[in-house]
Amino acid sequence: MMEKIQAWIEKHLVPVINKITSNFWFGIVADAVLFIVPFSMVSAIPSLWAILRRFVPVLPDI
Repeated sequence: MMEKIQAWIEKHLVPVINKITSNFWFGIVADAVLFIVPFSMVSAIPSLWAILRRFVPVLPDI
């Protein structure tokens, strides 16, 4: 069963994905997203801390 799914993906999806990702502008956008994601994750930490602090008031305010 898994081999059939993998064969279908390789036959139908892989060529389409390869064509899309070979586009110059797609590469630029993908690189930009990969560059921004770590900063977004780090900047989300204080927000998550503030939400957690609402439920656990003994946590210090940062």
